[in-house]
Amino acid sequence: GHTDATGEDAANLKLSDDRAQAVRKALVDLGVPADAIQAVGYGETKLIEGYDPSHGVNRRVEVVVVN
Repeated sequence: GHTDATGEDAANLKLSDDRAQAVRKALVDLGVPADAIQAVGYGETKLIEGYDPSHGVNRRVEVVVVN
C-alpha cells in the first residue's frame, strides 16, 4: 500500500497499511490462502517516478505475484 505525501508521515504509513490489509482481506475472502499473502504499507516512502502530487497517482496498492 502507498500514499501520496499529503499529511503526516505516521498517518500515511497507517493509511497505506490499512489499504494493503483491505486488499489482503478481499483476496482471502475470495479464497486465496491467508498464509500466501503478505500485506505491507509503505506510506509515502516509494513515490512513483515523476510523481505529480496534483494527480494523486501515488495513492495505490500494488500486488506482486511470486511463484
